[in-house]
Amino acid sequence: MFKTVLLTAAGVALMSGAAHAQTNDDNKGFYGNLGYSYFALGDSTDGDLDFDGPDFDAATLRGGYEFNEFFALEAEGSIGLSDDSIGNFDFENEDGNPVTGQADADLNHQVGAFAKASYPVTPTFDVFARAGVVDASIDIDAAVDQQGESVPGIEDGGDLGFAAGGGAEWMFAGKNGVRAEYTRYEFDNGDADSATISYVRKF
Repeated sequence: MFKTVLLTAAGVALMSGAAHAQTNDDNKGFYGNLGYSYFALGDSTDGDLDFDGPDFDAATLRGGYEFNEFFALEAEGSIGLSDDSIGNFDFENEDGNPVTGQADADLNHQVGAFAKASYPVTPTFDVFARAGVVDASIDIDAAVDQQGESVPGIEDGGDLGFAAGGGAEWMFAGKNGVRAEYTRYEFDNGDADSATISYVRKF
């Protein structure tokens, strides 16, 4: 009887170890994401100009490598799919002449590199937090009317900053899953937030 119990326990231990090794193997390797992001930038003030923070729709592509079920490194890039009006302006210049116009903005690109820490709630559902560095570029097109004369103006801006956020990932069918997350960006020229939902494929 005692011998039978020992053999049974040994068999369970071996099967558990094999299952754990298989789980670890499944959580190591490359993965890719393709998804939709919504970016919201904070309002800004520049002298006499008060601009509303623009909102952008964007396509996001991400790739990464999972070292184990708890840690991964990933890189991502987003490009804007729409532009947004950031407001009208109306003031007097130094000579007392009226200056009016409207400015529009669109997301040229956003790229970033992140470290990602995950916690497996179930074998197929994880929650995670991540932090990293990002670079974002926004194109601003301002149509300025000064003393009845229209002058178009374009500004290309690039800004390096810090980003952090978190989310959840559900692998609903083997190596296929879905991921949802929130990210906060801190730049020298302002702040931004994004929400992303994406398809996940592990390789």
